Amino acid sequence: MDFPKNSVASAYFREEVFAAVVRDVLNILFLRMRFRRVLIVNGHGADNQRSTLDRMCREFNVGHEPRRVRWVYPGFPHSLVAGAIGHAASEETSMLEATWPGCVDLSKLPKTGKLANVDFAIVDGDTFDCAPTPDHTLREAQDPRTHTDSRWGAEQVEQAAQEVIAEVKAEWFR
Repeated sequence: MDFPKNSVASAYFREEVFAAVVRDVLNILFLRMRFRRVLIVNGHGADNQRSTLDRMCREFNVGHEPRRVRWVYPGFPHSLVAGAIGHAASEETSMLEATWPGCVDLSKLPKTGKLANVDFAIVDGDTFDCAPTPDHTLREAQDPRTHTDSRWGAEQVEQAAQEVIAEVKAEWFR
């Protein structure tokens, strides 16, 4: 996330560029390569990306039943996505550590004290839902320093994968 103290800036496609890339890939897959169905797996939950993927699916599904293209955000099981998911908070950090052990380096964070959102780009779901703490710090319950659990993260990754598999089977393999 682009916060002032991040050492590396984020790189984002503009929405229209993202849409053009997705459209071209789908055209190649359907028209040139003759795919019957395409499942887009999106690992980022930004609202504008989700809207773009919804629009692309509508465009490519006109006149096709069952749908020939759909997208999923497999990062989190439905039970977690009922609310907003944070960025680099305990849930995401637990799942990342479960998926790529050793890639999370919590020692880069201060050992104690509140974590200001803009200083560390760690934001909880409530803040994304427009309900930040008064001082714009991470809620203690979402602090990755004390609540990262790779076993729990692995369970969530597995549950999310099983949900995607079940949805795809129900729609495409009746």
